[in-house]
Amino acid sequence: MLACPFVVQLVNNHDAVLDIPADADNGPGTVEYWVRDLGPEGRKVLLSGPQIQRLNLRTIDALPFMRRLLAIPQSLSRDEVKALMREAAGKFFDGPLPSLYAPVAPLSQQRYDAAHTNCNLEGLPERVPVSYALVAKLTAVRLLPNAQAWYASPTVHRLDLLQNTVANYGEPAVVLWGSRDHRFSFVLLGNAAGWVNQGDLASINRFDWYRFSENPEVAVVTAPQTTLRVGGVKVLVNAGTLLPLLSDPDAQNIRMRVPLNTLGKVEFETLKVPKSRDLFNAGFVPYTREALLRQAFRLRGLPYVAGGSDKGLDSAQLVRRIFQVFGISMPRSVHEQDDMLPYKTLLTGMDRQKRLEVLSRYRPGALVFMPGHVAIYLGQRLRERSHEMVPVVLHALGTVQEVRDGKKVTTEVGKVVVSDLDYLTLQGVSALEAAEAVGDLSME
Repeated sequence: MLACPFVVQLVNNHDAVLDIPADADNGPGTVEYWVRDLGPEGRKVLLSGPQIQRLNLRTIDALPFMRRLLAIPQSLSRDEVKALMREAAGKFFDGPLPSLYAPVAPLSQQRYDAAHTNCNLEGLPERVPVSYALVAKLTAVRLLPNAQAWYASPTVHRLDLLQNTVANYGEPAVVLWGSRDHRFSFVLLGNAAGWVNQGDLASINRFDWYRFSENPEVAVVTAPQTTLRVGGVKVLVNAGTLLPLLSDPDAQNIRMRVPLNTLGKVEFETLKVPKSRDLFNAGFVPYTREALLRQAFRLRGLPYVAGGSDKGLDSAQLVRRIFQVFGISMPRSVHEQDDMLPYKTLLTGMDRQKRLEVLSRYRPGALVFMPGHVAIYLGQRLRERSHEMVPVVLHALGTVQEVRDGKKVTTEVGKVVVSDLDYLTLQGVSALEAAEAVGDLSME
């Protein structure tokens, strides 16, 4: 499961700004404000292509949910498949009935058992042959083969607890097993495992799957979100989506080889997108601080959806989509993103001044980690009323709670915003005080 909704509480703190406006004067709500401070150093390449490849391999080797799909054998034992299902579902795999709602009525034992029965475990052979597929439509990755949402509350439906993450269009998948109702497939992805809608996969032979997956030249989506027309069908793609780039020279267009789902099997067609539309980049974007900030600000305003969907993203997915544009494979969850950074400072136990000092040593584009939440550090600005410095971040923010005249008022921020870190958490401390760590991939 990805980051939970980040709930904050503002207690008459009128200096805290949850959504700094993008004014016409290039103030702190604009990318130009922060890029200006970077100067020429902001255009320095921080990591080369080979360095990024080595970083990705180290991340895969170090974190359990990151996988080299090409290294997966062509068959797995029954116990291995069960272990992968248990790893993906966590406490839902064989734990007792949780106190949840589906979606309004309490989750019953019968419905809970039905979700487990649909895993079709009794049908698993001693050796399970794997098959191969491409994701033909942006799709949800579920912890169990169950389309119905499970919530912690009968009235507050912000976090579907069965939603793990999303799989992007064109993403390679290793298919291990099918559900009893034939609606879901249990798959391994590069950064997750779980159940996806079987109709959103297109099967492919291993050789063509390998060629598609290992194409050295890619077109990467840089637009926040856009729609392609493939085989007469509209296909939604997010920033960071990768598709094989065709090398034929074309000064006006980016040409790609894209998958089409034809009766459950992959067919390919060539798609041309005009370069003038600024939707794709031919190859990964060079990893510089200026490019990172500009890409992050392109995603500003996207809707917040806990766990992610075709309608929005959460804080961890925001980070993942931004860094994928540069070829950097970030893990799917906040704590794994925290774990993979080579440069990191723990903030626990520090007072405000010390935290500000530590943050000032990090460059824009660093990541600030709070419980269940991650934000992209932009820098610090002077607060007008108190004349003190306050850190500013870009992040996907869900629900906030303000206390007005002694009463709690729930406010849905519900989007990617630029904010400072002086809002108060439900624990009564500011987000700056709640921050546990700050880290980066480079200190240059």
